[in-house]
Amino acid sequence: MINNLLKHRELVLKIAEIGSQNPNPPLISDLFPFRHYFDDTGKIITEKLSENDGLWTRREILTRFLFLQAVLDQGPYIIGIRQLLKDVTNNLYQKEKLCNYKKIA
Repeated sequence: MINNLLKHRELVLKIAEIGSQNPNPPLISDLFPFRHYFDDTGKIITEKLSENDGLWTRREILTRFLFLQAVLDQGPYIIGIRQLLKDVTNNLYQKEKLCNYKKIA
């Protein structure tokens, strides 16, 4: 049993090493609902993560999105799935924005 744990530990460390050598972070700043979480350089505004954005804090909302992204990233075509998630998220939020505003005649 100890040998299996050591093998699993070694495998996880190797995966982490390969991942750190080939970073491919999700570009959350490209998502419509999160754009105001970032400054003009694309860096997250950490001082505002504890502020509420609707019912939840920005930190909670980002955590939920990143958890969904992590689950979806388990597939064979990560780049395509990320693009699909980005497009669906942006589309839904833009439609919500349009539906919540009345046209001025």
